[in-house]
Formats: sequence, C-alpha cells, structure tokens
Amino acid sequence: MSGLFKALVLGICGGLLGALCSMTPWISHLEEDIGLTWLFHHRGAQTPPADVVVIAIDKDSANHLQLTEGPREWPRRLHTRLLQKLSAAGASVIAFDILFKKHRDQEDDMALSLAMSAAGNVVLFEGLARDSIATTDSSGIVADVLIEKMVQPLPEFSQAAVALAPFPLPKVPVRVSQFWKFSPDAADAPTLPVAAYQFYVLEVYTDFLSLLQKINPLYAVQLPQTRDAIIHDMGLVKFIKQLRFLFNKDKGLSDAMLQLLNEDAVTHDPKRKEMLQSFIGIYQNGQSQYLNYYGPARTINTIPYYKLLSDDNVNKGESDKYDFHNKFVFVGSSEIKQWEQHDGFYSVYSNPDTGLDISGVEIAATAVANLLEDSAVRPLTPVTHFLLVLAWGLCLGMLCRLLSAGWATLGMIGICVGYYWLVSYQFAAAGMWLPTVMPLLIQAPVILFAGVLWTYLDTHRERRNIQNAFGYYLPPKIVDRLIKEGPEFGKGGHLVYGICLYTDAEQYTRLAEHMEPKALGALMNAYYHAIFEPVRRHDGTVSDVVGDSMLAIWTGLQPSSELRTLACHAALELIQAQDQFNSVKQEHRLPTRVGLHCGNMLLGHVGAIDHYEYRAVGDIVNTATRIQGVNKFFGTRLLVSAETLMGVDGLVTRELGNFVLVGKSQPVRLFELFCRQEDANASLLNLCNEFMHALDKFRAQRWDEAAREFTNLYETHDQDPPSHYYQKLCALYHDTPPAPNWDGVITLQSK
Repeated sequence: MSGLFKALVLGICGGLLGALCSMTPWISHLEEDIGLTWLFHHRGAQTPPADVVVIAIDKDSANHLQLTEGPREWPRRLHTRLLQKLSAAGASVIAFDILFKKHRDQEDDMALSLAMSAAGNVVLFEGLARDSIATTDSSGIVADVLIEKMVQPLPEFSQAAVALAPFPLPKVPVRVSQFWKFSPDAADAPTLPVAAYQFYVLEVYTDFLSLLQKINPLYAVQLPQTRDAIIHDMGLVKFIKQLRFLFNKDKGLSDAMLQLLNEDAVTHDPKRKEMLQSFIGIYQNGQSQYLNYYGPARTINTIPYYKLLSDDNVNKGESDKYDFHNKFVFVGSSEIKQWEQHDGFYSVYSNPDTGLDISGVEIAATAVANLLEDSAVRPLTPVTHFLLVLAWGLCLGMLCRLLSAGWATLGMIGICVGYYWLVSYQFAAAGMWLPTVMPLLIQAPVILFAGVLWTYLDTHRERRNIQNAFGYYLPPKIVDRLIKEGPEFGKGGHLVYGICLYTDAEQYTRLAEHMEPKALGALMNAYYHAIFEPVRRHDGTVSDVVGDSMLAIWTGLQPSSELRTLACHAALELIQAQDQFNSVKQEHRLPTRVGLHCGNMLLGHVGAIDHYEYRAVGDIVNTATRIQGVNKFFGTRLLVSAETLMGVDGLVTRELGNFVLVGKSQPVRLFELFCRQEDANASLLNLCNEFMHALDKFRAQRWDEAAREFTNLYETHDQDPPSHYYQKLCALYHDTPPAPNWDGVITLQSK
C-alpha cells in the first residue's frame, strides 16, 4: 500500500467517522451547547431592531406601583391602561406573555376585554398543561395516560384577542437555542411569535394572494380574500394552519413563490417585498427555527412597566419619551436580577456567576426580531454538513499521514486556527452556523493520533492482520480486507451501503412441535438449500440464519441500483424456489414471507471472549425484519421499501402505502413486488393500476369512494388481501376520521 493511498484511507475513514458521528444526537447537542456558545461569545452582542420592544413586568415596577403581589396577581386595570396607551401610540402588535385564566374584579376584566377589542391587535398567550387520565384496556388493566391540553384565557379575553398562541419552552437545565414555530404539543398550532408576526405581515396579504394566484389559482380561492375576512371571519390561527397545510402539501410552493417574487414586480416597495419574503419564510424550514440572540438578557429594548403608566405613583409624562408607532410590543415578566426571575430560561449567554437567564418574553421578542430581519441562525443542511465534515476529515487525514509527527502537529494547529476564523466570520456576517466541536475537538486530535499511531505500527500491520483474521470465522473476502486495511476494520466494523433481505417461514413452529429433531434438521437443510441458491446466484451473502429465518445482504461502498436490482431478482427467484420446495414437500410446507430494505449499515464482528460472528448491524436490518412482518397484515409474500426500488426497472409492483412500523418513528413507503414485467399478465397490471387509484382516494380521505373501489378489487381479483385490508380501514376512518393534518401515514400497532 503506497503512502498516498494510506493517506487517502486515513482521510476517508476520519471524514466518514466524523461525518457519521456528527449526525448523532450526542454530537449535535455538543455542537449546540459548546460550539454555538463559542460563536455567540466570539461574535459579541449586536444591536437588535428598534421595532421590537419588551415591556417588563418586574420587581422595580412593583415597587413603584406599590404592589406587593406577584406579577400574576397585578390588577388588570393596569393592563387596561397600558394597552390603551400602546394602542394610542400606534403599536402594530401587542402580545401578552401572560395567561389570563382566572376571573378577577368583574369591572377590571370587562374593561380589559373592551380595550383588547378596541385595539384589534392583541395576541394572547395560551398555556399548555399536561394531565393524566386513567384508562382501562381490553384486559382490564388500569393505566395512566399523559395528555396535553390547552389552557386558554377567559372567554371574554379569548374573544377580544386576534389570536391565542402557546409558546412552549423547556424549563430544564438545557440551553434554549431554538423556538417552535408550530407547537407539536398543541396540534401544530402557531406559537406566540409566529402568530404575532403573521398578524404584522397581513399588511401585504393582497400581494401574497396575488403571488399565490399566479402560482396556483386553486390554492388562492381556498383562502380568505381580504385581511378583514381573516381576522373577523376565519380567525388568524385557523388561517395560519390552513396556510401551513398548503405549504406542507405542496413542498415546492414556497420556492416557486419566492422565485416569482424576485422575477415579477409584485411590489416596487423594498420594505413590502421584504415583508412578503418573510411572510412566505414563516412556512419554510420545518417546525422550529434557531434563535439568533442579540446579546445577554435585556439586550432587546426593554422598558419597565411602571414607566408607561403616568399617574400619582410615577412621573408625569414619562411614557411620552417612548415611540411605539408600528412596533411589536411584548408584555411579560422580565427581571433585571437573577434571584428575582420567575420566568428565566438557560441560554448561550447564561452564566452561573455573572449572567442572567433570559426571560420567556424576551425569547419571544427575539424570535420575532429574527423573523423581522430574516436573521435566524442557519445551520447547514444535513447533506452539506456531512460533506463538510467528510472533506475536513479527508484533509486532516492526508496531512497527518503524509507528514512526520512534528510537522503534522504544527500543520494541524495552523489549519484548525484558520478554520475557526472562517467559521467565526461566517457566523458574524451571515448567521451561518458551521460545525466546530466535531472538526476541532474530536476529528483533529483523533485523526492526528491515528495517523501517528498508524505510522508507528505500519511495519507490524500485516502479521497482526493475519493473527486477528484467523481468530474468527470469516468469509474469505473479509479476511482479505483485514489483511489490506488493518484490524480496525475487523474490530470496529465497517460502514457500508447494503440491501437486507429477511425471510420468515410461517409453519415452522407447528412443524418443530410435531417432528423429530433429526427429521426437522434435514427438512430445514433442504429448505435453506432451496432459498440460499437464488441469493448466491445474484451475488448476495447469507449473513445470518436463526431457526426459520434468513438474513441475506448485498453490500457496496455507495448506493447502487445494480445491487438493488440483484436483491429484487433474488427475492423473486427465492419465492419461486420456495414454491417448488413446497410442491415437493406437500406434508411439510413452509410458506415464506420476505421483506427488503436498504441503507447504511455496519458490518463487523459481534460477540465476546473467544466467539464472534460477522454480521450486519443497524436499523436497516431491523427495518427489513419489520417489513417482512407487514406481510401478515396484507396477506402478501414479498414487500420492499421504496428506497430499495429506486433505479430498479423491469419489475411489476404496486404501492401499499406509507407506514410507521412497530417500534419506529419515521414512516416507510412499502410496495408489493410481484414479478418481472415480461411475466406479468393483463389482469395483474390492471390490479396494480386500479389499486393505485383507490389508494389515491384513500389518501384524499374520500372514504366511501375508496371503499367501493377496494371492495370491487377484492371481489374481482380473487379476494385480493390488501384490498380487503384497506376496505376495512376505510370503514374505520369513515366512523373515526384521522386528525385534520393527517398525511396518509398508517401506524401499525403490532408486529
């Protein structure tokens, strides 16, 4: 192995290790807790926009107003006076981070609700509470189930406000680096910053509607046609949910609108154009957004509550000093002393010795300021992040392997300093968040150590490779790779792209119970001989055999449609071989179910002491097993994931839908694999086409139409089991419809 090749190997391994580890939650938390904090402190405080103001309910105001109660018990007549002053001063949006959930003085409550109605721009905080209810399952076992429920303000306040919105934040010792734009605990309801900002940008709603009309007129007619219709007829929160539904339904809609906005002169006013861009941006980039803090607590323009109430207790005319025209105003608890905080949250600027935690109302104000300036912290996309860390590892690996230990160390220090300067510059200039912990604190020292160690042990590597390889029962190819690449391949495993084929025989348990062990062993040997042959004929490897199940794998260095084609053809021939086996063994039939899935997995030794097995490890294997099990629900024999069929031509398949498998959180799109196209008849092709039409109506929640089509398929195609499954599911959803934001995914409750 040449020195350059070894350098490439070290670089690729270091890059892949770093890139894959950087995708794990542990490294992501380190990047957020350490790396992001470094970048904020290195950048320093920035000037927040003057259009966002916090009115602080604090101890200082309580003293001036001669109030002894806590902030939640302040008389509501004070809020009424404050609201009237802010409204008269021309504030655009007034958001109260206060939950008005209990009745107080009746006159005060009535006056405050009238003031909210008169202002017409008040957004109120809506609480979230977790409660437990006792439930009894079918077996009579009583268990407590936790449920999230909304805690709304009093009805008179709820009706007077333009919107009610939650603002969930973690009250645990973790840094608040993001905010939910749409709360997952409140049925994806818009949070307080989003509701406030959406109300603000309704100023350009007619321009937004004009853009949408040009992109998709059908979408435009579904929305209210005026701002007043949104506020008074539909309601702001329902409007936001409807917009989010449209943007989620059509993933390319936001990009198309932004492109048209840049090409078409919808408005010549730069400010209105920026507002339109931020209007659309609310519905981009998922549920959450990283906060770009402007500095420590109270960096956002914060005015004590008492300074805006001119009466006998404060100086006359004090409130006249402040300009609230066209500004966002947030009212909530915000103390200037750490020990007086009632609503503090841990942030990148929190410090146990000198720093304040940031208040919830200031976090909400920061979120709106970020939306207003389009200045949120922007992490790299997963693909870009992966490629950057991969390239960084490749660069460091080659540096450490090609240079001597001393020069490699000096070069490592120099390149790390340059990288950190670049990262800090990008963060300060554009809010771009590049990884720091993985490249500088993990990859750099690990690769340097590995490079030096590799150089030192290079002369002894071949003997150690052979000794390690012969200690295990390995395929010849694995022994060859151990000799060439070293013991780290054998010990730590090797990340590869692979396709997993998992089988399970239905009648094995019954046969094992009634057959003699010797006869059962002979039967299973014949069975495995039948199903092993198609795997080997198509260049697959039988990785594992347990009882009546087999795991076969196809592996490569990168995703390959050729590998996926080989696996699919092997699966079809395996079904044929199993049918032939059952035709011969009529008394001992073993009907077999098959599942295929693909992705990255780890190949390595699993075991301890003096016994190891070389096998595939990873979620791909588990998912293939689960897919095989789904056959039981549909009465099918061969199911494959959509990823496995990518780039594979010449096969007849039908989509069965998107499913969250047992023990999983992400949906998998499944297809039934029938045969090669040349083996298909007209009836089968007709079944596939008609089933797809019925499935489309099912996803569109047209339950009756879908049920009729599935019933017809069941009756005209030999009692097609998947059609029968969806027929029953349509009936269930007709009586008990799924959630309004249901995306067509079916959650399976059992294996």
